[in-house]
Amino acid sequence: MAGILSRLGLSGGNGPNRVFRPMTDADVPAVLEIIYDHDEDDGEEAELVFRESLADKYVMEFEGRMMGMTGFRVDTHTNNTAWLSFTYIHSFFRGNGNGYWMMLELRNVLEAQGIERLFIATSDYKDEDTGEDIYLPARNFYEQKLQARRDLWVEDFYAPGDSRYVYSLPVTERSEAQSPIPEDATARFIGVEEVEESESSYIAEWEMLPVEDGVTPSRFETKTLAQLIEEVDSYEGRTLFVTLPDVVSAKHEAELKSAGFKDIGSLGDYFSAGVDEIWWSYRFD
Repeated sequence: MAGILSRLGLSGGNGPNRVFRPMTDADVPAVLEIIYDHDEDDGEEAELVFRESLADKYVMEFEGRMMGMTGFRVDTHTNNTAWLSFTYIHSFFRGNGNGYWMMLELRNVLEAQGIERLFIATSDYKDEDTGEDIYLPARNFYEQKLQARRDLWVEDFYAPGDSRYVYSLPVTERSEAQSPIPEDATARFIGVEEVEESESSYIAEWEMLPVEDGVTPSRFETKTLAQLIEEVDSYEGRTLFVTLPDVVSAKHEAELKSAGFKDIGSLGDYFSAGVDEIWWSYRFD
């Protein structure tokens, strides 16, 4: 991302009329208005998130008028990996390089906080009334303007006809820090959780073993993959996903394939340099 954005000829720093700054409680109504104008479900989710915390959320203003917002969420189980969150531009301010400028300012924040890799999740959701692919402009922006790499495409992830796209952007070079995933780690499956904003898609919950010098006691009961499948089937689920670090996934590969899971792709260098996240899926249809 550092190299990509610099090649666009953009420069950092606030101009005399355009300002990038942390979001405050006073900004929330104007920000929510922009998000709701884009998608009602996104607005409802943003309201819940903003009530909990405004940490790592930022706004862009022009002469005191709200232009847009962006932010990120750090995955604490990784070496300096973050996810882009709630990034929108007011319809009046789209174009004219405003999106580029906002992303460059966000990149400066990410670099200052030591973030090395930014992942971006979006979809191809169609408006129920008009059939418009409402995230197409965002995908075009990530792919064509930022030259983001599409790491993963999951068909029908959120709902039939609503797939998930995951892009990655380098902020800085990946450091050679020790991987947060021990080479001898294995997964202990403990349950399932429904994917947010999905129609009956579930993801497996798991704990990593061993933990440091021994196994950490857990209040959860270990479950087999067959039990997880049975549980999701009882909820009339469509799909069950398992996501694991590649070193852990390799140890469970035979077990996953035997249970009927398929390897559907990966997120490169997700946990640290050279340690990917592997995605598996089990479809009930």
